[in-house]
This record gives sequence, C-alpha cells and structure tokens, in this order.
Amino acid sequence: MSNTEQIFFDHRFVWKYKWAIVILPILFLTPSNFIKANKISYGNIKDNQCPVECDCLGNVVDCINLQLIGAPSGLPPWTEILGLKGNNIASLEPDILLHLTKLKELDLSGNKFGDDFRIILSEGTHLQMLKVNKNQLTQVPDMFFVKNITHLALAHNSITDINGTALLNLQRLQNLDLSGNKISVIRNGSFLAPNCLTHLNLNKNQIKVIENGSLDNLTSLEELRLNKNHLTQLKDLFTNLKKLRILEINRNELQTIQGLSLRGLKKFKRITFKKK
Repeated sequence: MSNTEQIFFDHRFVWKYKWAIVILPILFLTPSNFIKANKISYGNIKDNQCPVECDCLGNVVDCINLQLIGAPSGLPPWTEILGLKGNNIASLEPDILLHLTKLKELDLSGNKFGDDFRIILSEGTHLQMLKVNKNQLTQVPDMFFVKNITHLALAHNSITDINGTALLNLQRLQNLDLSGNKISVIRNGSFLAPNCLTHLNLNKNQIKVIENGSLDNLTSLEELRLNKNHLTQLKDLFTNLKKLRILEINRNELQTIQGLSLRGLKKFKRITFKKK
C-alpha cells in the first residue's frame, strides 16, 4: 500500500470511528430513557420557577397584596427574601418553608396571624429578619423556631405586654420594633437576661410606667425610642445602659426631665424631649 493510500485509509477509519462515538449513545437512548431524562430536566426547571402569583427578581420573591390565604406552593429553593404582606394568611402549612434553606428575610405584615403564630424552618435555615407587623397578635409570640434572627418587627398589633420568656431564646436579636401596640407597663421580667439588643422601638404605645430595673439587662442597647406614650416621670432607669447613645422621649406627659440620671453613660450623644 502506497503512502497516499495509507493516509486515505487512516482518514476513513478516523471518520468512521467518530461517527460511531456520536451514533452509539443515541442508539442506547431508548424512548423510555429519553422521557425519563426529559422529566428530570423539566422537574428541575419547574422547581426553580417563580410562582405564577408572584413577582421574582434575583433572589427576591414578592407575593404581596394578592388576597392569598396561604403561601404559594412551589416557592423556589433559591429564595432569600420572601414578601407575603398584605394578604389574608392566618397560618402557614407546616412544610411550606422547609425547603427554603437560603431564606434570610420574611415579611408577613398585614395578614391575620394571631397568638398561635408559628413558622417551621429547616435547621439549616438562618433567617435574619422577620416582620409580622399589622396582624392580630396580643402578645409577643414564643420565638423558639427562629433563634438566629437579628431583626424582629411586631409593630401595630395589639400586644399588651412584653413576654420576656418568649424573647429569651433570641440571643442574637439586635433590633426589636414593638411600636404602635398597647403596652402600658414595662415590667421587671420583660427582658430576662443580658442580650445583644441594640435598638428598641416602643413608640406609640400606652406606656405609663417603666418599673425600676426593667431595662437593666439591656446592656448592649444603643438607641431607645419612647415617643408618643404616657410617661410622667423618668428617674434612674437608664444607669445600667452603658452603651446608650440616643434616647427619644418626645410627646409624653413629662413636665420635666429633672432627676433623669444619665451618669456613667459615656457613649451618650443625644436626648430629644418635646412636650405634646
């Protein structure tokens, strides 16, 4: 065989071999296998789709003001921020959020959650912010199911008392918003142990009395807002709040702030006091 014939033969052999590589997998892909593979692919796409009722952008799933009575099924597992505010939801199905292991923020404001409020999350979920504003709560719910949150908003409910036991589990909580409720007394036991709370908003309640010692465990507190309450006196309540920087006590029933002791508060910067 000449060199030219040898080269021609080698090229034909290579091309036949290449076609065999392409054709053989196709021959072995039976109709049933093809359907199965197609289902798996479609299933993965379906699991990652935005629910029909909602709007999605990036890692945000927005399902607000839709008159929903429950969370949509099939919430995508990549959800980090979930908005369900402005609906008619009174409870959530136990397993509806279990697969959302990346969830960081959950907004349930403007619904119908009552004192039996519960959500169930996977142990691997590290929810950081929970908003349950404008619902039907009359007390601070037990928060054992969201131990890692840093921001909790329970504003504009009908809460009458701060349940220190409920807050005891939230050892990483930094920001607590209880504004617009019906709290009349801050009692000893409202904050049972030293904690990480840095911002506390108690504006627009009905607070008349802050019991001595009731704030002593707020050793990390930096900002305290007590605007639009019914306080008549403030005396020796803040001496243990060594990190307090800002105190707002506008529009209460205080005639004077004489006797208010801020001694030892080395980081204190501002107090705002306006009469009604």
